[in-house]
Amino acid sequence: MIRLTLRTLLAYLDDTLPPDEARELGEKLAVSTQAQELAERLKKVMRKRSVSTPPTGPDGSPSDANIVAAYLSDALPPEIVAEFEKAASDNDAHLAELAACHQILTLVLSQQVKVPPTAYRRMYGLVKGPESIPTRKPNLALPVGGLPGDPSTDADDSDAPYLLGLPAYERSKPGAARLLPLAVALLCAIGFAASAFMLWTGEAKPVDSPLAVNPSTPALTSIVPTPTKKPETTPATKATDPEKMAPVEPVKPMPEPMPKPPAPAENPAINVTEPPKNSRDTVAKCDTPYNRVLVVKPAGGEDIARLMKGSELRSGDRLLCLPGYTGTMKFYSGAVVELFANVTPDLQLFPFQETSLTAHDPYPGNSTDITLHSGRLYLSSAKAEGDVVRVRFRNEVWDVTIPDAKTEVMVEIQHQLGRGAKPEPNRTKAIFAVVKGSAKLTDTTRQVLTVQQGQIVQYDSKTDKTTAPMKPDDSFGKNFEYISRTLPPPDAKAGTLCKDVLEKFAARTKVNTTIKAALLELRSEVKEVTPGYLTGARWSVLCTAALGEVSELADCLNDGERSDLNAAGVFAVRNMLACSPELEEPFLKLAESKLRLSRTAQTGFLHSVHGMTQAELDDPTAVDAMIDQLAAAEVAQRGAAMFVLLSEIDPKAVSKPSLMLPLNESSEARMNAVKAWKKHVADLRKPK
Repeated sequence: MIRLTLRTLLAYLDDTLPPDEARELGEKLAVSTQAQELAERLKKVMRKRSVSTPPTGPDGSPSDANIVAAYLSDALPPEIVAEFEKAASDNDAHLAELAACHQILTLVLSQQVKVPPTAYRRMYGLVKGPESIPTRKPNLALPVGGLPGDPSTDADDSDAPYLLGLPAYERSKPGAARLLPLAVALLCAIGFAASAFMLWTGEAKPVDSPLAVNPSTPALTSIVPTPTKKPETTPATKATDPEKMAPVEPVKPMPEPMPKPPAPAENPAINVTEPPKNSRDTVAKCDTPYNRVLVVKPAGGEDIARLMKGSELRSGDRLLCLPGYTGTMKFYSGAVVELFANVTPDLQLFPFQETSLTAHDPYPGNSTDITLHSGRLYLSSAKAEGDVVRVRFRNEVWDVTIPDAKTEVMVEIQHQLGRGAKPEPNRTKAIFAVVKGSAKLTDTTRQVLTVQQGQIVQYDSKTDKTTAPMKPDDSFGKNFEYISRTLPPPDAKAGTLCKDVLEKFAARTKVNTTIKAALLELRSEVKEVTPGYLTGARWSVLCTAALGEVSELADCLNDGERSDLNAAGVFAVRNMLACSPELEEPFLKLAESKLRLSRTAQTGFLHSVHGMTQAELDDPTAVDAMIDQLAAAEVAQRGAAMFVLLSEIDPKAVSKPSLMLPLNESSEARMNAVKAWKKHVADLRKPK
């Protein structure tokens, strides 16, 4: 069993432990808050520029080189180790020195460096006594790690001390390759000399350059200026023979400058400015507590993984805050981004579930550049002078100017799936609100809006317009509670169950359990169906959709035994296709294969997924056609139709057993349910 000590923690951070020990130590680190704080501190002091030189002291102090070496070599007596670790942990300078020494040793032993023989001779010469034999011919240059190297790369000449173990130039390349640069340099020198001679003798003719950097600047037409007056000869000065003078061409007239293009309009109407950069750089660091879950989907195609506290985010990777959680990312530019996600449908307070974004390398003028795919962000700055954060969503580009470290703003993106048998276009709504202070918003049309605390700006893709700053109406709450992070759930009992699920899931994914495996466990069959199990199962379906796992969602839609998972699956599919329209094509492929839906059945099923328009809800024929799908052969089609009937036609029908059709019933029972629903809808249409 490997112990979690300061030395083993350094080895773990520098990746020098064997795989088994690293895995074991990582598990211990995940459950030790104190060790996590020490690991975070080690990383900070290594990057901190203001750390002073460790103070010197008597033998045994953390700055004594022998004591540090003995500690890193595990040769320090046990009775001194505890005292040494405490002294090192109490001072940033000592801790940084210890971590730096361990990192340097790691690099030296893993990336071996050669020592030239002349360096060995100099070191032997510094020692006086019988142990030093300066005249002894040293062995071939040995790596610092102690492993013999290739003798062909050793250097034993006057330049060896400057090579630092690198091979001498004359032995690093074959003869032909070594002569090639010399030949090129010689040819260039000959050409330059010939050109200079021709210019001096007047045989070279100037050539107008066809490449002009500035079209308004004329090309030079002559190297020799035209003399304005013939110089007089004196006895002390011999006249120059005019026949031997270089011919001078007349200076060509300067071309007229090209007209400047018209200045652009002050507020050009554009949909997109510069597209996001495709570079892959580290842009932010996770500052989320361990009881909250952020997930990253790398742009390189690697599997999804949890982003732990202290981990870094690369540009191009998709960051996801699962429903019910919050997470904080501190960008190296200074911007602070807090992701805020919603919870299960029965606790739905906001019209969104997960929050998802992709970070990009910023353009000049912006400190941070992100694409907000869905959900809510709180933006602030860690710098006194503030930041300019570019927020992209769909085809819109907003530049948010945060003037100082006290200002905080909220940006929220909502997506609605187009409804109808022939679906309407998806609808996107955006809300910008100032939580504290005052901020500026530059929208896609480049108009600048100054927004005060308590005001909002809204965008609707249906009108393609951004409103002026205004006070929110009562739908946002009397005291603007909508922007709060701590709204109580409508159902306290359900809120407690959901909180328990979130905490257990965060603890389960700390160790080796993957995100997908942990979500699958939450909805696996159990002997006893409890309210806690149902809450966790429904929540796992929402998370599966947030991750874009289309195949896993199809399994939920095929489940005829658990109608709760089927209904959650339809709800989740709607949200997934609204937030990620690009997933509709792979979902349609599964509709025919995994869901076993015929082409005719697919039409009715997709209508149920998209929902009914108001005109269709007012049309008795369209409603009856939806009810007829309760008799369909496939579970997915019946479940989607039942979801529409209960959510859009009559939510109160859930309390009537005759209308609640179990999805695994026989064909006769399904036909009876169709009749019962048609009678119920006819009664609803009767005037009261």
